[in-house]
Amino acid sequence: MRLPDGYRTLRPALADVDEILDLVHATEEVYLGYRDYERSEVVDALTGPGVDLNADAWLVRDGDDRLVGWGQLYPSGPFCDAYARPGEGPSVQAYLIEALLDRVVERADGKPLVKAGALQTEEQYIGVLAEAGFEFNHLHARMTRPLTGDEQPPAPVPGYTIRPPAEEELPAAGDVLRAAFTDQHDYEGTPSLVLAECLVAAAESGELGGVLLASAPSEVTGEGWVKWLGVHPDHRRRGLAAALLTTAIAANARLGRPFVGLGVDTDSLTRAFDLYERLGFTVKYRANDYRVDLGPRMIGDEVHTPPDGHPAAPPRGLRRDLRRPGAVGRRPSAAGDPRAGRRVRRACAGCRLRDGEHALLAASLGLAATGIDTSPVAIERARAKAAERGLEVRFEVGNALELTGEFETIVDSALFHVFEDDDRIRYVATLAAVTRAGARLHLLCFSDRQEGEWGPRRISEAEIRAAFADGWHVDSIEPSTMDLAGGTVEAWLASISRL
Repeated sequence: MRLPDGYRTLRPALADVDEILDLVHATEEVYLGYRDYERSEVVDALTGPGVDLNADAWLVRDGDDRLVGWGQLYPSGPFCDAYARPGEGPSVQAYLIEALLDRVVERADGKPLVKAGALQTEEQYIGVLAEAGFEFNHLHARMTRPLTGDEQPPAPVPGYTIRPPAEEELPAAGDVLRAAFTDQHDYEGTPSLVLAECLVAAAESGELGGVLLASAPSEVTGEGWVKWLGVHPDHRRRGLAAALLTTAIAANARLGRPFVGLGVDTDSLTRAFDLYERLGFTVKYRANDYRVDLGPRMIGDEVHTPPDGHPAAPPRGLRRDLRRPGAVGRRPSAAGDPRAGRRVRRACAGCRLRDGEHALLAASLGLAATGIDTSPVAIERARAKAAERGLEVRFEVGNALELTGEFETIVDSALFHVFEDDDRIRYVATLAAVTRAGARLHLLCFSDRQEGEWGPRRISEAEIRAAFADGWHVDSIEPSTMDLAGGTVEAWLASISRL
């Protein structure tokens, strides 16, 4: 993509920080309605871990020398970000995105999956990303919680102590987050960390089980900020995430701050979004997360991303908070095993919509089909597919723990393994409430045969049988696989009948 005549590119310097901030604010005022990005965040972007200002960032100026574009690569992800002053056509952002992707290929550091983010109102930028090969990945929420000053720390977690980390513990804290997020990001090197407000959950053995890293509060509003929150896979399902975050909430209240904020993937496999809502956080705005696989362009380089790996994203603010604090797992991005769909009969419900293909398949067979997902974006995409194919499918934003209606077939595509023990019981009870004798459940979930510690909770064949021991008959459980963005993983495919 060529820039308009008279436009030129140059590298940014710290002397450009205020001008860059003005550009971002102009964008936010149009697409967000208020200013959210702060000067310190521009500085962090230009000076963050691994950033080379002579190679990883660009500015675009028009013929009057006015700053009209800023492109920034965050190498540890990698994450690409491109701004254009409102009123500019798509050529500025398209030029910057292509330059950033070329830089990723040039670095050739074995990271073919590249991310980008956009507010849902940034239609032009979304179109630019699509033209560059980016595909929608998931929905991200920027959340905030008002503070009254009366918030109290939580009750102790048996076997653990919640405390600030010593500076020499930061590398170990980074290891916990890398295990939680299955990546190689330099968490301990994150700019603007406030060590005194960071927290760790230390086991009696001295091992760190969970980590919360806090960054400097807002220069404008005074809002505290939870930069990263993660629990090591070996220490999950013990309430550590809730304990760490509740402790941070109380600490921010004691400091007299009016709010505390964070960002999260709304479809985190650990249900972090639900946890944050329970702790009083509400959504301030939502943004789309996109990614593209540059593997085919990295000819001659051996590239590998672990299954469900997630590249890091930039800091807080318009698109910047897409980093995944609290997202210690991610949902698969592909459709799962198609054999479950071929077994569908009569009225069908699909739990965890993902790409909507199971419900669309059922409708194509002449069945009354319903697709359910917590993501409004996923629902809209599925509705568009149905309209394009001329199929009648009822797609709804909903919670699988609150199903209503009656179904003869239910397809659970990578949802069962998300639930903790208590919610698993609720889920099975909900399925029983919307089915009658003879109804069928087809269930695809992560298997305990999968090696490694990344991703969600593993499920054993015995756990499936135990969950459906009352009121159900397990007809079959077969070894299967699921296709993720980073590869194929082991799964169980179960067919279960309602008694």
